[in-house]
Amino acid sequence: DEHTRDGGAAAPPYDVRTYASTRIGPLANLCFLGTPLCASPAEAAALATAADTRCVYVKARGRRTELNFVAALRHCLQAQFGAERAIGMLGLFTVRTGSVRAHIMRDFRCVDMRDQSDVDRWLAYFDMPAPLACVSVFLTCDPTGGHLDLRLEHTHFFSEHGHGGHYHHDTTPDVVLYEGVFVPCHEVHRVAPARHPP
Repeated sequence: DEHTRDGGAAAPPYDVRTYASTRIGPLANLCFLGTPLCASPAEAAALATAADTRCVYVKARGRRTELNFVAALRHCLQAQFGAERAIGMLGLFTVRTGSVRAHIMRDFRCVDMRDQSDVDRWLAYFDMPAPLACVSVFLTCDPTGGHLDLRLEHTHFFSEHGHGGHYHHDTTPDVVLYEGVFVPCHEVHRVAPARHPP
């Protein structure tokens, strides 16, 4: 069933909406900087400079590896500082051209999901076109050796053209263009332990 937007362009088979809630869903990676959320990588860089916070500016055109953008950044830091040194980063980046593979969550299920295959059947996967504004947090490694069961990378995005979700990787390696700013995180906290199936 093909839906259309004003102007005749095909609308995605999902709806991106803003909702008023202070609740966090089943998974959230957060970084608190004490500065307001920025609208763009340029604004983030200006705020980081004003706050005397070191930041890393990244602009990357094309993908030449199987790693996604965030995983490539993690691996670059591991190569520079060692695979055992835990470095956490928060980033705001834009996918300026190309498209990405992403998932969105369907309505929550009333049954436990026992393994990754249950989760994969629940999630809905789509290709979504640029431009996309992404908020990302990542760790080069788990500083607790797996004790806290930390997610090493997590990126969500939104757009002004009706697309949003959880970023997996780009689908257009020849034309993709990423641009963003990343700042270091100094602590990691686990708010609640992961619940594992019996």
